[in-house]
Amino acid sequence: MKLLIAIVFVILAYVNYRHLNIGFLSLVELDEYAFHHSLINMFEGVMGLDLKKLFSYYLYSYGFIFFLINLIFTFPFFLFENTEMTIYIPRIVSSLFAVGSLFIIYKISRKLTNNLSSYLIILLVLSMPGFWRNATWFHPDWMMTFFILLSIFFYSKDEFNIKKYFWYGTLAFGFAISTKLQAITFYPFLFFYVFYENFILRNIYNLKSKIILLIKAVSLTVIIFIGQIHIYFIR
Repeated sequence: MKLLIAIVFVILAYVNYRHLNIGFLSLVELDEYAFHHSLINMFEGVMGLDLKKLFSYYLYSYGFIFFLINLIFTFPFFLFENTEMTIYIPRIVSSLFAVGSLFIIYKISRKLTNNLSSYLIILLVLSMPGFWRNATWFHPDWMMTFFILLSIFFYSKDEFNIKKYFWYGTLAFGFAISTKLQAITFYPFLFFYVFYENFILRNIYNLKSKIILLIKAVSLTVIIFIGQIHIYFIR
């Protein structure tokens, strides 16, 4: 599996090396062009010790964590004014989260089926054009997907025991929301997970304690996300 992931990553890294001129990028990849300017604004905020500018990335349907992770990886290249690499590296970040998602899909499927079937699932994912498209541009889709899959992986390890892996999964879910707001559509899964026993057995056993648990879990995701909410008060 590691060899397959390495091969996929090398292919993605090669495909990513295109349209690295900022002027040409504005003509062919408008989203990447806009995200690039958000990173520039955040970089200037760091260099000028300006918190308001750091948090003012202007694209608030995408989470702060998405831009922060990309800024960390591109920071040295902004520092040395290497424009090509500041365009290329965020694509590599997307590719890393894409292949990371493949690995998590494999790990989850191995809990449910045999090795051959798990590989077939990975090949099915690789046959989807959307995998390659979203893994070869500066966009939060694969980062968000990675954190959601990581959340599912931890929940599967928890096996409804509501122990440490449940909280790891909820933490990962919080990061998914802070990457891209559309991840909030995952909340019904969290609700079903907490009340799974009640749904299956059709009872209200421990209902009060589970409501409290759900409130705590949702609160944790909100706390992680709160950094993005306070941006509106900083501006």
